[in-house]
Amino acid sequence: MINISYAQVRPGLYDDYERDTLRGRNFGDFIKPKKAIYNYSFSEVDIVPTFVKKCKGLDNNVDKEKCFGDYFFEILRRRMKIPDGLIENRPIIVVTKFTINELGDIEDIVILESNDYTKKVKKIIIKVLKAMPDIKPAMIDNQFVKVNYSFPIKIEK
Repeated sequence: MINISYAQVRPGLYDDYERDTLRGRNFGDFIKPKKAIYNYSFSEVDIVPTFVKKCKGLDNNVDKEKCFGDYFFEILRRRMKIPDGLIENRPIIVVTKFTINELGDIEDIVILESNDYTKKVKKIIIKVLKAMPDIKPAMIDNQFVKVNYSFPIKIEK
């Protein structure tokens, strides 16, 4: 006798999901998130992202956001090694945007604007961002969410 069993869904595994229907038709086991997947801004979240070691112990979002920004730019200043000869007579201005995901990792790094024709500064910024210290992600209703962060940087002699 052969016994065939089917895997059962554990309770709570799909609590954040609902069955999807289109014009009343049920697609069976097709599952979609109840909440839309969305990247928030710092002003939309209940708790802003913070650097785990540097900003721990802060209670309100204003202090956490200030700590995040101050430490973020301190890290950029310390770790960005611009090769000699790259910056000539004019400053290089780069506007960058990235996402801090639900795990606190930096992803989706995009250079929005840049006057760096060599593209070397872009590579340096991406390298520094990928090596950022641990970040505690943002939260809404006690759930971790993705947050967008953008910043301009001006590099001159």
